[in-house]
Amino acid sequence: MNRMLAGVLPQEGGLEANVSGKYAAAIGLCGLLTLVGVGAGIHSLYVGHEHTFGVSREVPWGIL
Repeated sequence: MNRMLAGVLPQEGGLEANVSGKYAAAIGLCGLLTLVGVGAGIHSLYVGHEHTFGVSREVPWGIL
């Protein structure tokens, strides 16, 4: 097994990855969306789901 891996992995210098602006932008966008989602969840915990989702006792919860 070690011989097989030694033929694939470089001996010196390690593995080098190409720098991609599109990949960095996609990771940044996903990180931003994650922060927005977590922020919205924390906001909903503090103000209550009634205010966040705009529901009241007058709005039915799926019962027709």
